[in-house]
Amino acid sequence: MHKCLRVDELLREICQTVLHSHPDNQQTLNTGDLARLARVCRQFQDPALDTLWWAQDTIGPLFLCAPEDMRHVDCKNIVKLSRTSRPSDWERVKVYGRRIRCIGNPQFPVGSFPFRQARPMLPDAAILDAMLVHCAIEDVFPNLLAFDFMSAVGYRCVNSNFHSLKHFLTPMLRQLSFSIVRVSLEFVQYIIDSLQTRCPDLELLSISPGYRSPPASLRIPDGTLRTLRSLSLPLQDVHLSPETLAKLAASPRIRKLSCTLEDTFDAQAFARTRGTGASCMHSTPQARFSGLEHLSIRASRPDQWTDFLRALHMPNLEGLQVQFTAAHTPSAIDLASIRAACPNPASLRALSIVRVISVMDDGLPTVSPAAFAPLFAFHNLKNVHIANVGNLDMTDAFVADVAAAWPLLEELAFVLSVPGAPRLTLRALVPLARHCRNLKRLYMPFDGTVVTHEDRLLSAGHHNDDAIPNLEVHLDDDDSEAEDADAGPQYVLRELNVGSTPISSPVDVAMFIFGLFPWASIRVIPQTEQMDKSWKRAITHFKVMQGKDAPDTPLY
Repeated sequence: MHKCLRVDELLREICQTVLHSHPDNQQTLNTGDLARLARVCRQFQDPALDTLWWAQDTIGPLFLCAPEDMRHVDCKNIVKLSRTSRPSDWERVKVYGRRIRCIGNPQFPVGSFPFRQARPMLPDAAILDAMLVHCAIEDVFPNLLAFDFMSAVGYRCVNSNFHSLKHFLTPMLRQLSFSIVRVSLEFVQYIIDSLQTRCPDLELLSISPGYRSPPASLRIPDGTLRTLRSLSLPLQDVHLSPETLAKLAASPRIRKLSCTLEDTFDAQAFARTRGTGASCMHSTPQARFSGLEHLSIRASRPDQWTDFLRALHMPNLEGLQVQFTAAHTPSAIDLASIRAACPNPASLRALSIVRVISVMDDGLPTVSPAAFAPLFAFHNLKNVHIANVGNLDMTDAFVADVAAAWPLLEELAFVLSVPGAPRLTLRALVPLARHCRNLKRLYMPFDGTVVTHEDRLLSAGHHNDDAIPNLEVHLDDDDSEAEDADAGPQYVLRELNVGSTPISSPVDVAMFIFGLFPWASIRVIPQTEQMDKSWKRAITHFKVMQGKDAPDTPLY
């Protein structure tokens, strides 16, 4: 045997390579070859088995290690008891259970972990209870680091198995996610209170409401707050208590936070808090969420989250996502609050502001381009998504300012609240092609009913302003040389979603877009049959111009 096979790190690397080397589908794990490797070579047996068992979608497959006469799998892929179990039946389960480090994936939203099987193997409540009767969970999963309860037991079994969640709170656990089901909120709070003693090093906690679960305001113990790096309470009916939110703001370890502000949330009162308790670090208005990198907020009114942001100081924030649900907004949204909360504009990379709606509402205020001026300070933004914040009064000049302010953009979406005739023209795409050379996805409806001769020249790359009268492209003088160097087609854009853009000359529109973004795919949301026919003709012509040089991506 070669001496290199005595190096554990090398063996583990070989096992990982085999696991991810499926010959037909790179998304499928090659567990068959890895299992055969474990059987034929003793030196590979332990590292191969560790790799196979390291991460499991559910705990169902582990029960197949029990004696065959004790369990069976029904037609729905549920593992059930066939007879009463004995302590000796679980010895082999313990052997393989200690190899498991991750069950489900708590870093995904609760219950959305992509199973590797079409129908995952799940445990019946009776067989799970039988294991807990005969085994301490620390003996079965002594090395468990990450646990997603919803993925582990499945939606169908979560109600009957929820009481068993407390057994999975082991000292080694670092990541935990679960969904609140139809159980008493006192029991849920008991689970959370147990974390600081049973999971002293917990770093990631994700809690969401289950189907028809009651609203809950949860408090998290100080001991857990000291160790948390990521906390996610993503949906509307689960809130943090004001005391917990105030203490969390003082924690220097927290890096990612997703939460919902209660309807009664008082941002002014929150701004006056300093953090209480001996275990909480002293906090000042200049040191709130000082280490936070990603923040996701959900609120019922825009003034709630804007006032909340003004109470924060987040010099390291990289991503901000805001959702609000108010049907009627009395005034324009105060976007300057985002700039006030982020003293270091160079840190922000992603920004999303979305009003969640069920029907279109025409009772919204008009949002002028000047309202976005405070956001232009974030010159390193790569992803921007603005949806339904109001009747956005977009002009070509505004898009030119956006392109000049955010040259590093990779994704940009402006979703209008009320469908109608947009004021943007085809020329609004030109500064995006010139400035944003890394733009990959763009959602922006415009008015494509008029294509002038100057537009055709501009799209073709003839950027001589003397030959194109009345052309206004907002470029700074200092950037003129860089823009001249970058002039020409932008080959990075892969998806151009024009929404419900009206057009009258499909061929001219297709040629204009091709001159700017020759490798893009065009997506449309037609409102009328005529619009659908026009865009189908434009896309057909666009594909013909692309020929065989374009990347192999779907275009419609």
